[in-house]
Amino acid sequence: MKFAEPAASKNGAYLFCYFLGNRPNEERICFAVSKDGYNFTPLNDNRPVIEQKLGTRCCRDPFILRGNDCFYIVATDMKSDDGWESNHGIVTFKSDDLIHWYDECAVDFHSFDSTADADKIWAPQAMYDEKAKKYMVYFSCHNKNSEKPLAIWYTYTADFKTFSKPSELFSSTSGLDIIDADIVKKDGKYHMYYKDECVKTIAHSISDSLCGEYREYENNVVSCTERHV
Repeated sequence: MKFAEPAASKNGAYLFCYFLGNRPNEERICFAVSKDGYNFTPLNDNRPVIEQKLGTRCCRDPFILRGNDCFYIVATDMKSDDGWESNHGIVTFKSDDLIHWYDECAVDFHSFDSTADADKIWAPQAMYDEKAKKYMVYFSCHNKNSEKPLAIWYTYTADFKTFSKPSELFSSTSGLDIIDADIVKKDGKYHMYYKDECVKTIAHSISDSLCGEYREYENNVVSCTERHV
């Protein structure tokens, strides 16, 4: 697979959407830009660019998506001071120009039977499903009364306000926790990269369809580190 090419146009750039840390005033959405995809300059003096008004008013793991007619941000709705098992929702935003953000929506996954006792809804991302004609939002999920480990779940939405019943998308055959999935499409295949929480690796699974079934790639460990990433 090829890495993304540098921005081609004279005025083009990469936009990086991120949060700063684990304190409440750091769990905010910030932006940085880059011409080459490697060296980024924070915008707004590294201060938040969006004021979250709903949910916990703290968010983590923001992901930005160019939709069919606008831009969307999905993020973990979580205040880590409340504990790492306190989170059961996401927050979404919409923009026409990447500057003005509106239609904030806090989505509580306790409202669905399948995630009614969820204590972790982490790192949501989204991709448009051409077959379903909707966006698939996928995220790390754990239900506190379940013996199953953290796995990747998904839901569908057309407007980032109303969502279908969440279901499990992929879990590791090792039976260990996995989180922070990222899906890319290449040559008609969907490649999922994810973090193994227990053995400190980034692993790789593949599917013919966006919504699965995903199977672990042969020699699926992409990288090993001495620390969690």
